[in-house]
Amino acid sequence: MRPDTDDRRAHGTLTGGHRRPGCSPCCTLLLLLLALLVPVPSYALDGKPTEAGEVRLLTDDYYHTLLDYIRHADHEIHLAMFLFKAGDSRNNRAWSIADELISARTRGVRVLVLLERSGYDKSINQENEKAAARLRQNGIDVFFDATDTTTHTKAVVIDRRYVFVGSHNLTHSALARNNELSLLVDNEALAGDIILYLQNLAAH
Repeated sequence: MRPDTDDRRAHGTLTGGHRRPGCSPCCTLLLLLLALLVPVPSYALDGKPTEAGEVRLLTDDYYHTLLDYIRHADHEIHLAMFLFKAGDSRNNRAWSIADELISARTRGVRVLVLLERSGYDKSINQENEKAAARLRQNGIDVFFDATDTTTHTKAVVIDRRYVFVGSHNLTHSALARNNELSLLVDNEALAGDIILYLQNLAAH
């Protein structure tokens, strides 16, 4: 299946005002290298990771694994996405992720979301603003980066311990059809570093 048009256009980052080409094979190589440096985990979809310090490669199972971890979050979720495209259909997987984030907030979990505000693609802004409005209506803190930068990050940190990082945007195509690659890392130090990085990206 071909990715959504928004996914195909979602490329490039701006560093110091200069655009860099989209996610290259180096991104995948970096993820694979990280996977080799940390033991591979065994994990059952019951919200109970077996051991600390583990890494899991996520492809087709990213969606269900992320849902499960959000459902079992105890106190905090940090999420940063280049594109959060939660369509109107209840079968839309990105919509389901939004539902679980709202459920987590309802049970007392702090949820913070960082989204891209594009200076060159209005369709990205429309989708992200739509998702932000729904999340904010349900008590979730949503932030955007500055329009003169591009935040191409796709990361979720749960309970300052579990890190989802890789190529998955929150779109139905990425969560259901595309050939995507991400990692689940159980590492508190890494989680803390990523949270600090994300906090520095939010526009003030």
